[in-house]
Amino acid sequence: MGRSRARGRSRAATLYGMLMLRRVVPIMLATIAAIGLAGAAEARCSYRHPTVLFGAGASDCPQSSADCSAFHQNLDSSVDIWRSQGGGLVRLIGHSDTLPSAGDSFLLSEQRAVTVRDYLIARGIPAEQITLEARGELDLARPTADGVAETLNNRVEVDLTDGLRRALEGQRREYAVQLEAALAAGLQPPPRPPCI
Repeated sequence: MGRSRARGRSRAATLYGMLMLRRVVPIMLATIAAIGLAGAAEARCSYRHPTVLFGAGASDCPQSSADCSAFHQNLDSSVDIWRSQGGGLVRLIGHSDTLPSAGDSFLLSEQRAVTVRDYLIARGIPAEQITLEARGELDLARPTADGVAETLNNRVEVDLTDGLRRALEGQRREYAVQLEAALAAGLQPPPRPPCI
């Protein structure tokens, strides 16, 4: 008789365990799916760094008024994006074409990044939120031979992914909590927010 009772308890424990697994595993899987990988989410939410172009050998606003207007519009849109994602670090990456010597191209790319930094600070981004990086001619957007002026290489990239990453992580955490609560209550999962 002791054996049948033990078997009965064993079966009850097994059934209880299976019921718990049926309830917990979907929540765990849904939570893992909701959190996802940051890279996959950012890939779905295709993001490009705003880029500001400079004239050959120049480290300030381009000469023509139309180009200068586009220069300011690109930077103003960067400030708008920064504000919309709640701030975060801004990384400025200065570049140069192959026209100047290697040493001069690093100096020129740094001066371009400083020009952009000063503009962003004037528009309200705190200086301590901005980092500068000078790459000279090391990372050409359009590869050319030495001594060739190329507009696409004379640029500063405005990297705002720190704020984007923080915003996406917050959305993922919030969605995971909502999803877990809905599944625990036996409700339909909430709609998935964009970009996660």
